[in-house]
Amino acid sequence: MSYDAQRYKKMIKVKHKFAHIMKNAEFCRLIINKKVNFKLMKIKKLTIFSLVLAFLIMPMDALADRKRSKNNNKREIRNEEFNANPVPAPAVVQEYEQPEPDVREAPVRINDISKQMSGEWNVVEVNGERVSLPRGMRAFLCFDFKSEMIYGNTGVNDLNASFEIKRDNRIEVENLIMTKKTANVYAAQNVERELLGVLRESPAISLSHKQDIVYMELKGKGRHVVRLRRQNLDFMNGEWIVKSVYGKYLDIPSKIRLVNDVNAKTVNIFSEGNVINGVIYIDPTVEYGIEYENLISTHNQWRYVDKETRLLIALEEVLYCRRVNDREVELYTKVIDKSGRRYRDNVVVVLERDRRY
Repeated sequence: MSYDAQRYKKMIKVKHKFAHIMKNAEFCRLIINKKVNFKLMKIKKLTIFSLVLAFLIMPMDALADRKRSKNNNKREIRNEEFNANPVPAPAVVQEYEQPEPDVREAPVRINDISKQMSGEWNVVEVNGERVSLPRGMRAFLCFDFKSEMIYGNTGVNDLNASFEIKRDNRIEVENLIMTKKTANVYAAQNVERELLGVLRESPAISLSHKQDIVYMELKGKGRHVVRLRRQNLDFMNGEWIVKSVYGKYLDIPSKIRLVNDVNAKTVNIFSEGNVINGVIYIDPTVEYGIEYENLISTHNQWRYVDKETRLLIALEEVLYCRRVNDREVELYTKVIDKSGRRYRDNVVVVLERDRRY
């Protein structure tokens, strides 16, 4: 092949390469133009959308400004009227803090000792120490002025004796008779020893009260001092109607009736479907302490048996009671508060007297 032929062939190759490059360049130019056109179209659409949105918002802003101006005008008119006719300032009422009720213990003057001393008294302190006996043990004295006899229990043994009240409010105890039981509880032995010691020393009698709770102190000639609290649950005796349980009114056509006999330590509950019998336990260490135990039902099914069951559960939680008035009594238990650190009082049952009587 000659030199001219080779040169011509090279020129053809270069021409083809240049045509290919130009074709690719044209293709790239078209793509770039399309992208630019797409961006321009997108910008145009966004611009049109912003203008439409602005035209929509502008009237709303104008309307809001108009309402705001109206409200400001009304407020200015109201302030002008108030300034023209000012409202007189309310009279200053001076608040006085009501003093807390005095719950301190106060002495009681003995006028009629037979009336003031008669009845049952629980032993609560011996020589200044609080009496704490196991459950089922109770030290108490009962004074019967008609027969001039003392009945009671030392915490271990039953006792009875005759007595006579002297002029200086001293009690002389004679013919003391006791059972001969023994107990391995030191607290009970100590209470028995001190109680017998003070009764043999012709103790002086003094009375005091704290609100409606009456205390009696027997002070012997020696070191023996016994403090008693009157058994103060006589108001619980008799027939009651169950008003509410756990704060909910007991809406039953035939009311559930509860009959307490504090002296016999029994309770009887009568509902439309069942009869429930139980035992009353009086806690001598708690003021107004009363508990219901061994509640036994006839277990008959009736339409309100669920409410009856709730009542029995509530009665088993009762620890003490409080008299609201002559016709209503609240039964309380103790529950742990939200902090979990202390107990708070909680009403579980409310009893009321039958209004027909």
